[in-house]
Amino acid sequence: MIVSLRDLLEAKRRERERALRQEEINKAKKVAVGTILGSVVGAAAGLLFAPKSGKETREDIQKLAKEGAENTQKAFNDTVDSLKDKSHEVSDLIKEKSKDLSDTVQEKYQQFSDRHMIDISETKDAIQELGQDIQAGAEEVKEAAKDKVEEVKEAAEDKVEEVKDEAQEVYEELKDEEKI
Repeated sequence: MIVSLRDLLEAKRRERERALRQEEINKAKKVAVGTILGSVVGAAAGLLFAPKSGKETREDIQKLAKEGAENTQKAFNDTVDSLKDKSHEVSDLIKEKSKDLSDTVQEKYQQFSDRHMIDISETKDAIQELGQDIQAGAEEVKEAAKDKVEEVKEAAEDKVEEVKDEAQEVYEELKDEEKI
C-alpha cells in the first residue's frame, strides 16, 4: 500500500489532537485536586490560628467542611462535564474522519472500477472490511473515553471522601486539645 504525504500529515495532525485532548484532561484533574487540597489546608490553618470559643470554632468547622464539600463537588462536576464534552468532541471527530475516509475509499473504488484494473468484487470486499475495521476502532475509542470519564468520576469521589475524613480528623484533634 502506498502512503501519500497527505496521509502522513493527517496522521500527524490526529496524533497532535490526541495529545492536546489528553493534556486538557490532565489539566482538569490538576485543578480538581488543587481545589480540594487548597480547601483543606485553608480550613485547617484558619481553625488552628483563630482565637475563638469552642462553639464558634465548631461552627467554623462545620461551615468550612460544608464549603470544602461544595467546592469538591463543583470541581468534580466541572471535571465530569469537561470530560463529557471531550468525549462528544472525540466522537464527532471520529464520525467526521470516518465519513472522510469512507468518501475517499468510495472515490478510489470508483476510480479502480472505472479502469477495470482489478476484480471489482475483491475490491468491494476489501473496502467493506476496511469500513468494519473503522467502525470497530471508533467504538473502541468511544468506550475508552467513557472509561476515562468513569475513572475521573471515581477519583473525584475518593477525594471528596478524603476531604471529609481529614476535616473530621481536624475536628477530633481540636476537640481533644479542648480548643472546641
